[in-house]
Amino acid sequence: MNRRLKLITLVTAGICSLTLMAEVNPPVSPAVPAPVLTYKDVEDIIANNCLFCHSGVDAFGEVALDTESDLVSQAKKIYVAIDTGFMPFGDPDWRNTADGQTLLQYVKAQIPAEPTPAPVIVP
Repeated sequence: MNRRLKLITLVTAGICSLTLMAEVNPPVSPAVPAPVLTYKDVEDIIANNCLFCHSGVDAFGEVALDTESDLVSQAKKIYVAIDTGFMPFGDPDWRNTADGQTLLQYVKAQIPAEPTPAPVIVP
């Protein structure tokens, strides 16, 4: 009888331990990848928030955003300006809005990856 009681105690302790571990360390759900954005997704955002100053040959700061290629060619500069709150001018919190986050996500995806430097081989 004593062996049986020990076995029941061990099994019960094991089940309790597993239950506590599950509560302390809940299962991690896989991250949902962000949707891939296209220029069409940000075109209205740019029209409503950027083109007033950044359009045509007289674009402020010589940053024209009239076309997709304009936006892509200056992606890094645009990302930094929005992410730091510098743009849109006078609204440093705009980057935290849904439009700001969408534009940041799109522009970040357009920044070319930095080349990996070749390893230095020392003789």
